Amino acid sequence: AYLLAEGVRLTAEDEIVQEWLDEFWADPINQMDIKLTKKVRELSLFGEQCYPVFANEFTGRVRLGYLDPSLIETVITDPDNGEQASGIVTKKTSTGDARRYKVIVNGPEEELFTQRTRAIRETFNTGECFFFAVNDLSNGKRGRSDLLAQIDWLDAYDQFLFGEIERQHNLRAFIWDVTLKGATPEEVVKRAKEITAPKPGSVRVHNDSETWTTETPEFKSADSAETAKTLRNHSLGGATIPEHWFGGASDVNRATGDSMGEPTFKMFIMRQTFIGYMLVTMGRYVIRRRVLAESHREPDLFDPIYKINAQFPEMVARDTTKYAAALQQVAAALVMALDRGILSEETAVRMLENISGRLGVEFDA
Repeated sequence: AYLLAEGVRLTAEDEIVQEWLDEFWADPINQMDIKLTKKVRELSLFGEQCYPVFANEFTGRVRLGYLDPSLIETVITDPDNGEQASGIVTKKTSTGDARRYKVIVNGPEEELFTQRTRAIRETFNTGECFFFAVNDLSNGKRGRSDLLAQIDWLDAYDQFLFGEIERQHNLRAFIWDVTLKGATPEEVVKRAKEITAPKPGSVRVHNDSETWTTETPEFKSADSAETAKTLRNHSLGGATIPEHWFGGASDVNRATGDSMGEPTFKMFIMRQTFIGYMLVTMGRYVIRRRVLAESHREPDLFDPIYKINAQFPEMVARDTTKYAAALQQVAAALVMALDRGILSEETAVRMLENISGRLGVEFDA
């Protein structure tokens, strides 16, 4: 929600290119406004995403497919650059066939890869695909789930909570204990066959030789709240999420809460940057296919039409009150500094520009 809630858009300075991007985004198969949320969530859960592409040779329009990561048998990397994914091989179907997708890298093949690598890439003849991975290593071929590091602790926490539910259920259990004073074993057995547990609101009559009490279990268990907190915080810490985001705000005030959220937002910004890279890569491919369909030539990688951006919503609403107060104080201080000749007008305007930028108003000093 922090990454995508208000919507994302690919933008370009060129009006025609913007039309191409909008058509790709709103395509009835792509439906990026709806599907992007799922794509980002599944990238986090699975650690990787693979989208086969279907490009119309005559119009250049691009549509995205989906390949379940569990169907990927292996990722083939460039033999001359182990960091670069080159192709995707799927698991064999019931007929013994495996699909081989060429991983898309925007640009002319002869400029990007060696002759040996180009020969290998030509064997991936099923089609082209995008492949994106997170939490991977430079010498690794597959992505890793955001939950992988703490999955065992999450499982332990899950089992612990179910155990607590079972314990609480047992604590609510009770039995009726009936004591018969001076009774023989035969009399006890006979009385046991006659007794039934009394129903709520019923009447029970007996003499002073028979005593009824209830017995409940006493497990002598230590307070489990601290154990639950330890397990929960260990998992949350592994995910860089502060405790008070999950209701554990016993020792948190607003000041510490704001500072504790900063590492989390830094992690979110890193992921948002990666998502932006994914979208820009897709957008550049859309431009490539359009240019190829119209001019039958590969566009220059440094052509201005490739200058596109992914616009994301503001992650956290700015607290404008403190910046507004700072603007007033800085402006007054700058006037005094200018009167005394301590600062130049250029430096003063640059300082104002810095503060106004925090308020969302940017200008050229």
